[in-house]
Amino acid sequence: MPDGESSISGTDLVFTDVNRHYAGVYMCTANNGFGTEASDKITLDVSYPPEVSVGEVFVHAKTGNKVELVCEVSTAVLMDTE
Repeated sequence: MPDGESSISGTDLVFTDVNRHYAGVYMCTANNGFGTEASDKITLDVSYPPEVSVGEVFVHAKTGNKVELVCEVSTAVLMDTE
C-alpha cells in the first residue's frame, strides 16, 4: 500500500490525490468461510510527466579532471485512452 501498510480490510479501496507512488499490482482477496478463498489482481498504472532531479547543482573541476554529472529521471508513458 502507498502508506506502507501491507494490507487493508473492507469492501472498497479509494485513493485520493493519486501520484506515481501508487502505481503497482494490488491483490483483492475474499473469504467467507465457505470453500476456498477467491482472489484476483488489479494493476494500477499512473501516467505522469517526467520528473528530473540532479545530485549536485554546481560541479567544480580543474582542467583535465574527470567529472560525473548525475541526473535521476522518473517518467511514465502517457497512454491514449481513445
